[in-house]
Parts: sequence; C-alpha cells; structure tokens
Amino acid sequence: INADVGLAMAQGIEIERELDGLERGEDVEAFRLRMKDRFGEIPEEGEELIRVVTLRHLGKCLGAEKIFLKAGRMVLYFVQNEKSAYFESKAFGQCIAYAAMNAHRSNLREANGRRSMVIQEVRSVKDAVGILRQISELQAV
Repeated sequence: INADVGLAMAQGIEIERELDGLERGEDVEAFRLRMKDRFGEIPEEGEELIRVVTLRHLGKCLGAEKIFLKAGRMVLYFVQNEKSAYFESKAFGQCIAYAAMNAHRSNLREANGRRSMVIQEVRSVKDAVGILRQISELQAV
C-alpha cells in the first residue's frame, strides 16, 4: 500500500469513528459542514452514511435494538425480553399502528423469542429515516 492510500484509509477510519460517536442532530449537522468544508460537496453515498446516525437515533427512540437494511427491506429488532414493559409502551404502540396502516408492506413477527417488524420497499437510508419519522408521529394503538 502506498503512502497516499494508507493516509486515505486512516482518514476514512477516523471519519467513520467520529460519525459513529454522534448522537444529536446538531452534532450531525456540524459534522456534515466540516466534511463539506474539508472535501467539498458530499456525494449521495456520503449523505446516506451520515443519515445512518439519524436512523439509529430514531430506531432507539422506537425501541429497536438493531436495524437491518438489506435487499429493499428494513427489519427492526425489538428488545428480547418478551415480558419487557416496552411492549406496553407508546413507542411499540406506534409500531403496531404503522404495521396496521401499512399491512401491504409491513408485518410484525416473532421468531425464536425475538420480536421484529419487517418493512418492505425501503430502498435507502433516506427512505428508512422517513418511515421511522412517520412511525414516531403516529398515535399509539
């Protein structure tokens, strides 16, 4: 590996670590501005990476321990303890409301004691963020 490639890799790792540590919206926006100042216009792939921070935050607020985006679908994995008070919470009620209103593209499931929600037709992190924002604005069932 030549010195330029090594430096670029080190910078990439540093940027990913910084991005991974962000939690608040204003921190994400400050990060975006620093990247724009440093590298110029951020390509859509970079914006998608930055949106992951918002996706994680929204998912956490809705009680998702893990979120997977793959092959045009998003899977939200909820807390493993099926006796958890979470399943009586407003956030879980909002997820149920979304699934009921969008039965053509979403469903709640349980496998091996793990509850999750699968949403189809999610093409990007931007789409996923929009869906989680929709869910968080719903009235709980």
